Amino acid sequence: MRRRGLLAALAGAALLPACAAPRGPAAEPRAVALPEAFAGQGGALPPELAPGWWRLSGCPVLDRLVAMAETGNAGLAEAMARLAEARALEGAAGQAFRPQLGMGGSIGRESQTWNAARRERNLGSTLATGRGEGSVEIDVAGRAAAEARLAAAETALAGADVEAARRLLTVELFRQRAILGEAGQRARIADRAVALQQRLLALARDRVRLGLAPELDAARVETALRRAEARRPEAAAEAARARATIAALTGRGLQDGVPEAAALLDLRPFRFADVPAEVLRRRPDIRAAEAALARAGAARDLAAADLLPRVTLSGNLALGTGLMAGGLVTALGTLGPSVTLPVFDRDIRLARVAARDAAIEAAVARHAGRVTEGAAELRRGLAALAAVRAEDAALTRAQDAARRAQQRAEAAYQAGLADLSATLDAALAVSEIDLARLAAARAEGEAVAAVVTAAAAG
Repeated sequence: MRRRGLLAALAGAALLPACAAPRGPAAEPRAVALPEAFAGQGGALPPELAPGWWRLSGCPVLDRLVAMAETGNAGLAEAMARLAEARALEGAAGQAFRPQLGMGGSIGRESQTWNAARRERNLGSTLATGRGEGSVEIDVAGRAAAEARLAAAETALAGADVEAARRLLTVELFRQRAILGEAGQRARIADRAVALQQRLLALARDRVRLGLAPELDAARVETALRRAEARRPEAAAEAARARATIAALTGRGLQDGVPEAAALLDLRPFRFADVPAEVLRRRPDIRAAEAALARAGAARDLAAADLLPRVTLSGNLALGTGLMAGGLVTALGTLGPSVTLPVFDRDIRLARVAARDAAIEAAVARHAGRVTEGAAELRRGLAALAAVRAEDAALTRAQDAARRAQQRAEAAYQAGLADLSATLDAALAVSEIDLARLAAARAEGEAVAAVVTAAAAG
């Protein structure tokens, strides 16, 4: 018997190297070259990328809307609930390797028949039995640590989702607030154009009445007036759409608390002169890619652990007594290990390890792609912002020149020194440049939103 036990132990020891997990790729992010144009390496973030970046616009309305969305947005609340769920599950990781205890009991009736010299005698007794059992799995393969890393990665993924929801929500509120201000400015531009055309119409009618101009002049000015009036509903519709979007983002079915109109946002403080390359690591999608890579590594470790034996130490104790037969107490206890060897399904377990290795490679590539795309988005946003600001500077100069030309043309027409065409052309040029500057302001707001999104502003 001793020799057989020794042979069994030696056979089990020989199987352990055969069950060892094959080594796979390291679950670590690969270095990605970042744009050299990014200035700054570490240190404090510039104000336009620091937490509360939107406050640089100096808009208390936007501050109030962000606070409303923080507590009212359903998408953010859902993401936070998933994060709470992931944290709860992380706290329960590794529970399978804690001791497991169980208790039980029973009451039964026992009957015996005794025959001596053909005399039969029946004996009966009532038995009461109580038992307790316990077991604990010995973590020889590091499963508990792998499960903890897997749960931590799931929590990190949920946290990245919360950050993504919060940041995208803030950026979208910023965009819609900018659109609301632009719609109000467009309405004011339309009002100025209408007032100008009304003044020109009165002037043209006076000249027609005095016989200094044909009826056609008044008709042409009236046509331009109606065209300017037609722009008013478009601005109102734009403002209504922005208000409806803001109401939805802040979790309000009705538009209570959403302003009817607002001034243009001041975007000048958003200079982005110093953008550290490290800001890319704060992007929620890159953080999620890192968490997914950690999850893939933990899953691979769990699959590799399944190639090793599972050792469980278990024991039980049973007590029994005959209640009707003198109260005799009997006891039985056992204690010993059990080993489960993955022999017949080893090929399936190896296939799972290979699949986890491939998942790690995919996660590494995904992380590299997120970093590269994040850098490209940041560069595109900065380039677009520089271009639109250069365009706005040129439009500002053109606007000043057009307004001076419009004033001179109107004075010349009033004095009879110019025809109506020059006056209308000058007025139209002013209106078109005003609208072009407004379009540039909208593009600037979009570019600022793109940069703060790409740089994961706090």
